[in-house]
Amino acid sequence: MCRAALLTCGLLLLAAAAQGAGLPPFLGAGGSLTAHPKGCAAGTVWYSAEAWWRRELAPVPDAARDFGHLHNEACWPHLLTLSAPTQFVQTSLAHQNPGRTIRLGVQAIDGVRAPGAVGDGCPEISDDEHGIGLACKQLRPTDNRTAWRCLATGGTIAQASVDPATTPPTCKWSDSLIVSPAVLATSGLHRMRTRVVMDQPSDVVSAGPPKRLRHMRALFSGPLVINNGGSPLAGRVQDPNENNIKGVGWGTGTNYSATQLWGPPKLPLGGLWRPWVRMDRGSATSVPLARHQALIDANFHMDQQGTVLRNASGAWSGQLSINTATLAPGWHKLTLQGKAKDPATGATNTGSLAVQFEVAGPSPAKCGVPIQTHAAADSTLFATKVTIIRAAGGTPTVTVKPNAKSGAALQLAAPTSVTTPRAGGGSRQVETASYARLSFDLGWLAPGTDLSGASLWVYVAKGSPGSGTATLVALDGDSLGADGLPSPAARLGQAALTAASTGTWVQLALAPAKVAAKLATAGKKLNLALTLAAGSPGGFVLAASASKGAPLLLLTPAC
Repeated sequence: MCRAALLTCGLLLLAAAAQGAGLPPFLGAGGSLTAHPKGCAAGTVWYSAEAWWRRELAPVPDAARDFGHLHNEACWPHLLTLSAPTQFVQTSLAHQNPGRTIRLGVQAIDGVRAPGAVGDGCPEISDDEHGIGLACKQLRPTDNRTAWRCLATGGTIAQASVDPATTPPTCKWSDSLIVSPAVLATSGLHRMRTRVVMDQPSDVVSAGPPKRLRHMRALFSGPLVINNGGSPLAGRVQDPNENNIKGVGWGTGTNYSATQLWGPPKLPLGGLWRPWVRMDRGSATSVPLARHQALIDANFHMDQQGTVLRNASGAWSGQLSINTATLAPGWHKLTLQGKAKDPATGATNTGSLAVQFEVAGPSPAKCGVPIQTHAAADSTLFATKVTIIRAAGGTPTVTVKPNAKSGAALQLAAPTSVTTPRAGGGSRQVETASYARLSFDLGWLAPGTDLSGASLWVYVAKGSPGSGTATLVALDGDSLGADGLPSPAARLGQAALTAASTGTWVQLALAPAKVAAKLATAGKKLNLALTLAAGSPGGFVLAASASKGAPLLLLTPAC
């Protein structure tokens, strides 16, 4: 059931039929084991993009005034499709922030405006963030310094002030907008932005030290597919680089502080989760970050830091490694923050992004829902075996040269075997093979768990079999020969690769019983070796675990 205060119900319903069903479940339809704490439906991603203005990094405590922070929240229809005018509900929250919200809405960052089209409530102004307005509101006649003013502007008190004489309450608003794809002349994958813009009261700004914060913005951006019959943009919906969301805080004196998350989860997580993140300044003219942090289950309103994944100086871009087995089953929150110090006052502008994710636990609360996990390790294994057979007979000479390489790509070619005669008699046989080796830790599942489904999803970054078809095979990695060459290994699954496979996620359906049997082994690991079947044309490059398109194992508990 959609909760009107938060959820983009219409967007989701349109998308489920038009786009979500055609995507892998971790990109499209999604799913959950328990109800979403914010009322978001399957296929959407809850976000909170926030702008903070505090004295936390100021060398002199009184050099700048605290203005609390500003939230921009919604259930975002991530990578789903908008085909008709639809309601979008945007929630904003001002925490101990006396400002007045002057503008909020939804914009298209790329694409082309349809001739003469104007979005709902979106007059063109200089403060347009270089976007095409799809739906906007100019609002709030007064600021948020008192509970009475919060209520007078249509807000609700989310948290009372501890000192009403000096600190504003936490005020929360929900605004309904109508987003129409007809505003754009282009179709296909677009980057969208939502934002909340707030001005601070002039008398508060002018009091005390000069150059205090006058203006702040909480910005979010994420991908959405537009289906309006217009000329399509070139972006690929399944490209891992496009699969990201961004939270940005803007403040006077610092400009943009940005945080970004690739692969926001739409499915429950089990075992290892390896998301890519970025915390940096949002533009070349913005103040560089002084500090960044990544946290799990932080509650800043209650001064709780939660579990600290990173807390270091400067900017950072890289891959987090989160062992969800250390977290209780249920919903959790990942928060990314980038902090920049205003050179004029020493105050800190923070851009923050929070998303919620569900942990399955050892005994998932619901059957039939796929659970997502990442590989603990992977590499490309190149193996060469040279066999010399002498004319005079005797024992052949065998030389084996295995060579494993790790990195952001897994390279595959079909195995070969070439035999050539030797001068003076005998022969020389050279056999080659390449494997993408993946190791998944299954120890987070309870022993005896039955599976109704198991599938490996890999992103095909490069390659083509020409006009033919190649067969990608998943072998039981525990049954490979010691030399890494083709041997009677258990085949767990396979998939066909064509020229159209490049730039897409490919599914290899695995035998669920064979995967579940690994839970009874000492290591509780599923080791896979991917290779091209003999005779397959061409070669392929798969995204590896160190990339934004890390291979995914989806396990579905049986009912």
